[in-house]
Amino acid sequence: MISLFPLVGIEYDGLSIRFGDGEETGSHVLGEPDARQGRRCYYCNHELALDFDAEGGVEFIEFLGGADSALRPELYGQDVFEADADELLSILLERNGTDVDDSEAGYSYALRRLSIGLYREITPDD
Repeated sequence: MISLFPLVGIEYDGLSIRFGDGEETGSHVLGEPDARQGRRCYYCNHELALDFDAEGGVEFIEFLGGADSALRPELYGQDVFEADADELLSILLERNGTDVDDSEAGYSYALRRLSIGLYREITPDD
């Protein structure tokens, strides 16, 4: 399980990667990257990507594997891929407030205050 801490970073196996940390921290916590593409490093069989800014610090963390992933990100006590989507969104909205880009409501949400983006390809109605 990987714990997510909005605007701070992640924790995995008791070790932390914080925004602003360098690639060496990512390698220490997650192992050597599986691949690199520009300023992006892929880890854990391409299930997680870290993007680095011009100074070499982590600026973006993305979980790529989705519900079938071996990685199980946890946010506010919820398994992100197992939680009911509406319930998880409700929890996030309580903490984020109304500064949300929901122009693709149902599929994509950008919670600006928390700096969290959520995306899914299909909804239950699909």
